[in-house]
Amino acid sequence: MDAFLTGGSGFVGSHVARRLVESGARVRCLVRPTSRVDQLRALGVDLCEGDVRDAGSVRQAMTGADVAFHCAADYRLHARDPGELHQTNVEGTDNVMRSAFELGVARVVYTSSVATLAPGADGAPVDEGARASLEDVVGPYKRSKLLAERLTEDWAARGLPVVIVSPSTPVGEGDAKPTPTGQVIVDFLNRRMPAYVDTGLNLVDVRDVAEGHLLAATRGRPGHNYILGNANLTLKQILELVGRTVGRQAPRLRLPIWIPLAFAHLEAPISRWRGRAPRVPLDGVRMSKRKMFFDAGKAVRELGVPQSRIEPAIERAVTWFVARGFVRGASAAVEGPMLMGAVRLLGVVPIGSICIYRLATIALNARSWQLLLPPADRPGFGTLFRLRWIGESVNNLLPVAQVGGDVARASLITARGVSRPDATASMLADLATGIITQMLFGLAGAIALTHLLPADPGRRAVWAEIVSGLGVVTGTVIVLAVLFHWGAARVVGRLLAGSRAHESWGRLAGGFARLDEAVTALLARERAIVEAVGWHLVAWVSQVGETWMLFQLFGAPVSFRAAFAIESLTVAARGAAFFIPSGVGVQEVTIISMCRLVGVDMELALALGIAKRAREVAMGVPGLLAWVSDKKWWRKWRRNHE
Repeated sequence: MDAFLTGGSGFVGSHVARRLVESGARVRCLVRPTSRVDQLRALGVDLCEGDVRDAGSVRQAMTGADVAFHCAADYRLHARDPGELHQTNVEGTDNVMRSAFELGVARVVYTSSVATLAPGADGAPVDEGARASLEDVVGPYKRSKLLAERLTEDWAARGLPVVIVSPSTPVGEGDAKPTPTGQVIVDFLNRRMPAYVDTGLNLVDVRDVAEGHLLAATRGRPGHNYILGNANLTLKQILELVGRTVGRQAPRLRLPIWIPLAFAHLEAPISRWRGRAPRVPLDGVRMSKRKMFFDAGKAVRELGVPQSRIEPAIERAVTWFVARGFVRGASAAVEGPMLMGAVRLLGVVPIGSICIYRLATIALNARSWQLLLPPADRPGFGTLFRLRWIGESVNNLLPVAQVGGDVARASLITARGVSRPDATASMLADLATGIITQMLFGLAGAIALTHLLPADPGRRAVWAEIVSGLGVVTGTVIVLAVLFHWGAARVVGRLLAGSRAHESWGRLAGGFARLDEAVTALLARERAIVEAVGWHLVAWVSQVGETWMLFQLFGAPVSFRAAFAIESLTVAARGAAFFIPSGVGVQEVTIISMCRLVGVDMELALALGIAKRAREVAMGVPGLLAWVSDKKWWRKWRRNHE
């Protein structure tokens, strides 16, 4: 038998080529000039240089073949030019089918994909009858495969003896690119898979897939589609199988789908200007929203496709990846310790250490606030330190916007002898200086980032953002100065006149007119404001030490400059999303994105985010308890003074 094969250098195609040679067929492979063909040469197949997008080269290589296997496909979940996927997967398939029809090839086997099927809404396995529409599929790759399959069916209707096979998720040796599933295995082996999402796949031994191609050529019914699949497994179960193979625990942390989805949205523009494929393709995350479970019963019944155990296939995949250098050696432990191991490192002593370190940052912020209070009525530093801690605890742990804690501390300080107008004025000034210095801190981090990025258009893009940021800072300073100078409180009071908010806000501020007077008096103390700005800046910079210290606890050689970029830009993102309680999601996504930009392992990034949240809880709980105690004192004070 003379067999023509496309995609022989790919994962599935290489196994089809090997199985054809083992069956005694004479194999002719169409290969591109850039394809790696060492394995094909070792098999002794004939190599014909060409491209499925070139109809002439397809026809020339196919001439004289008894059977044709079209396995070639552009399998990318992210492509800068989606048109490339259409050219290879759709137009290339049309070239193969047309040549087979015109040359009178006795049998054609087309490798489609389960991507053309609509997954069950409830995760139930579906068979070949679950035909998807263009509206059902996600992303350019799936659309191109669906169009190619419909085109192949049209050729079958015209009389071409073509059988369609749809592999699910092959696994085994030889996954050189690797495929998305192979990449999951590689990431796990490299300790880059600290968590998982609730999704599922149908796994099948790639050798069974190759056998299914040959069986389809001899037993398949033309025009019919056969799913080549086997075991329906959740991602958690797949990782557990890989973990048992290497004697390692699978991740236990399950992420809600919105976290990788948000990360993919954030990473997409960064990847575009860096000219690289995203690590987490947006289409891949969207696909994972539903379990891709399938029923391969038709292929088993009609073709006799074997259903080999998945464990040996995973073992062969792991052995192959290790032998080919896909898995890092001892350096893996330094570059990215397993998440659970990193969490175990954060025991009582390390968590206690970063909590103690955080006290220094709170103290710096308390000193800044102290300078903005009237000298005559200024409480002691210990009181302000306590109230600042309470405010931070409210912002971190309660479902309020990230200014709720500032309102709380302004209310509590009135029970310490500070008038309501002065308390509110100091809080507003403290917020204003905090916003301005936070912007400056973020800009400094962006500058640090430019020294960590390669000298490419990406660095120029960051510099453009820095210039824009300087403009925003300048504008913010001007707007705040004008508002304070014009008596913004009186304007707000007039706008709210007659409303319920006028009474409650006015009571909180001690009267809008009196608040403007307190603000004016505060602005006259220029030296105090400048000093407060300085203390705020020192406080922001001090937070870098926490990030750097955590990386050292993880055993990761991260520079202080990288820690500066990560911390400052994470703070900037969380500040911009002040309306989101505790910055949930924003902080984590930004940490992961910034860590990826500076070359820090994703596993370490997740560990850093978890450690910071652990510190917030460890310090926030006693802070909230102190708040409850102070609120009782404050209410008692109000009853005695009103």
